[in-house]
Amino acid sequence: LMLVRAESAQEAAVIASLRGNPQVTAVHHTTGRWDLIAEIQTDSLSSFNRIVGALRLIDGVTATETNLLLDSYE
Repeated sequence: LMLVRAESAQEAAVIASLRGNPQVTAVHHTTGRWDLIAEIQTDSLSSFNRIVGALRLIDGVTATETNLLLDSYE
């Protein structure tokens, strides 16, 4: 998961850029410190690292925090 802070005036463009990446499987608006949460799926950690680096360079993205989901309990 990548938590994203975006400039308000560019939020729609940031969402479009995130959704345009095939490894981003979903984008969510959220409340609190972060504006968006992007779900990212890749086949390797090195691929994940490259994608995260590219997403951080999207114009209008001002900060990110990335978390890996290790286990899920349903």
